[in-house]
Amino acid sequence: MYIFGNYNSGMDFLEIPPEIMDELKIMKDSFMELIIDSPGEFIEMGFEMSPLFNSCKKIWTSMNELKFKAFLKFMYSNSTFKESDRQKMYGYLENPKNCILISEIIDSAINSKSLRCSAILGYYAGKILSEQKPVEYKDHLVINGLRVMFDEDLEIFCGVYEYYLKYPDNYKHNDCSFARISDMMDNFDNPSFTQSDAEISFEKLKGVQLVGYDMGGTNSVGNAWGSFLFNKYSDYFYEIVKESNQLSIPTNLKT
Repeated sequence: MYIFGNYNSGMDFLEIPPEIMDELKIMKDSFMELIIDSPGEFIEMGFEMSPLFNSCKKIWTSMNELKFKAFLKFMYSNSTFKESDRQKMYGYLENPKNCILISEIIDSAINSKSLRCSAILGYYAGKILSEQKPVEYKDHLVINGLRVMFDEDLEIFCGVYEYYLKYPDNYKHNDCSFARISDMMDNFDNPSFTQSDAEISFEKLKGVQLVGYDMGGTNSVGNAWGSFLFNKYSDYFYEIVKESNQLSIPTNLKT
């Protein structure tokens, strides 16, 4: 069973709240009025007085709050911060590079495309703070990747990665062999994604350097569409996603 079969384990609290669903209904009704009933009157009403604008603004604000809530819950679920850690934490964050990294993670969590990515970023922030690890290049790749990924990107990445964990002989890291999405689709049992979905997703992953590609040249496809190489950053990213997927979320946190 690939991780993408239950990769949202422990994230039931990320259900869309009723108040956001109510605003979505208002937005739907307002949009119908805008384009069907009385578009001229709707336009003359003014931008900030428009029910459509106000609903969109409330939804945007509520979703940002929900993403930050996901971030905080997973950050605290990863680590137990004690009073004795306070001084060490101060020392760690006195380094501007470390402080900027945590700020970068929070910003990415709030502006991510996925609640699950926001939650994983919370786990990652807790991991960094608890271990007080020095900033490395791979940290920026993980943060930037999670900022732009959709739920579907997580699902596709984990599914393809775990295929190669299961069948390592089909993929060789050391001799620069490459893989192509088009060659592997028949090996998945009823995948929830299409070949086109997977190819576009992996092109995105190559763009944020979480997946590599071959060097090109004779007998090599190089950076051809849908071809890729897993590398040490792919391995690290997968471990972060896998670890966060195994967390149990504390229920006594204030929200």
